Amino acid sequence: MMPTSQMWSYTKSHIGILCHDEAFRCRYVIETFSISHIQLL
Repeated sequence: MMPTSQMWSYTKSHIGILCHDEAFRCRYVIETFSISHIQLL
C-alpha cells in the first residue's frame, strides 16, 4: 500500500493527464466542426 501523499500525487497527475486529454479532444472536435462548417458555407 502506498503512503497517502504518494497516492495523492499519483492521482493528481493522473487527473491532470485525463483533463488535458479531454480538453485536447474537445478542441479537436470543435476545430474539425468549424472547418467543415466553413467549407459548407
